[in-house]
Amino acid sequence: MGLIISDKGLETLKKIKGKIILNICADDWKDYNRSYGNIKIELQNCFIEIENDYRLVPYFGTEEELAGYDAKILKDNKFDYSVMEEDLYTKEINKQVVGINIIRDTIMIDYKDEDKNEVYKIDQAIIFDFGIMKFCISQTSIFTPMSKITFSEDVEMEIKSIEEVKSEWIDDDLDTEVKSPKYKVHVKRKILEL
Repeated sequence: MGLIISDKGLETLKKIKGKIILNICADDWKDYNRSYGNIKIELQNCFIEIENDYRLVPYFGTEEELAGYDAKILKDNKFDYSVMEEDLYTKEINKQVVGINIIRDTIMIDYKDEDKNEVYKIDQAIIFDFGIMKFCISQTSIFTPMSKITFSEDVEMEIKSIEEVKSEWIDDDLDTEVKSPKYKVHVKRKILEL
């Protein structure tokens, strides 16, 4: 399963490096640093949309609608927001992006008594580095397109840890005969520098 940014989306994000982000607009995240749905980034000559939307993907032997990120250049500034326009909040930034990182997790499910494994890839966060300050968009859950939006020097502390990710995938449905989980979860984290 892949809840990762497409190759085209990665190329779009790479174009931001070295440019000045004028402002960021999203569902009203001013008070709670959470935003539902997509996020618009205004540059000097274009607009980029960070999509956080449902995708139909394979998930534990079936198909589920799970949330994942992608990025695209907006045509005619047509931003696909999920709330009333008056509920959008725009934060002025006016800072140059010196680096962009993607936090990508690979979750491996190893079934106990079967010769079967499943692998899920998820982009947990997009980090825009302004030098002394960073801006981070991170997933709160794969089951809803809700993002945590953070401005800080240490935004990495706001991203779900590997242990938190692992606990979300752990098997709570124990095999009652032997009192052990039906599968084991392993998580590997990779940082993609764009």
